[in-house]
Amino acid sequence: MKKELKKQLLRVDDNKQTLKPENFNKKNRHKLRTIKQQMEELLRHSLTLLEEVEDAPFFAELHIKNEECYELCIRFSYFGEMVTIFSENNVHVKKYPTEQIVKLLKKNGFVYIDEKFLHELYDGANKNVSRGTTWFERFFDDV
Repeated sequence: MKKELKKQLLRVDDNKQTLKPENFNKKNRHKLRTIKQQMEELLRHSLTLLEEVEDAPFFAELHIKNEECYELCIRFSYFGEMVTIFSENNVHVKKYPTEQIVKLLKKNGFVYIDEKFLHELYDGANKNVSRGTTWFERFFDDV
């Protein structure tokens, strides 16, 4: 993992809260409808918005699913305005203009974290995070 990324992850990590930090910026929720519309215009494809996610360290996702899996998933963490992009089959995500998606997300105030760097084991400050958890699971999936 790159040193700058590790610093970023450690900086936004919360040593007490596992799912949602007390300093979560609620304005991020209000940006979702605008981002969804902008993203659909960019992709020329409708997206599903999943909000009010429970028992997870992320508060929303925009996704495109086919019958088998997520083709594209943009997930918004409760921590540090972070967002990542992934698919259940990395082949699918390559067909989308990820560079343009990242620019749009950054323009809306989010910090893009490349999913490929998040699969190292979590070694942050929160003692409630289970051993064997990855950084992806810590901030973008079930812990």
